[in-house]
Amino acid sequence: MNEQMAFQINGVEIGSGRTYIIAEVAWSHDGDKDLLLEIIRKSAEARADCISLHVTDVEAYMVPHYL
Repeated sequence: MNEQMAFQINGVEIGSGRTYIIAEVAWSHDGDKDLLLEIIRKSAEARADCISLHVTDVEAYMVPHYL
């Protein structure tokens, strides 16, 4: 990888040949805190390096007839 493009996340050099795994949570917890925590635990067990969360206001995000 071009040295100019190399960077680190949490002490891991991206481009060093090691895959950096990001677990994507998005809406898979459907607003259930216990399910969210289980997804986080399972992501850690699967050795994900980090978790991507989306924080949104559902009423501002969704079309009214879906609410």
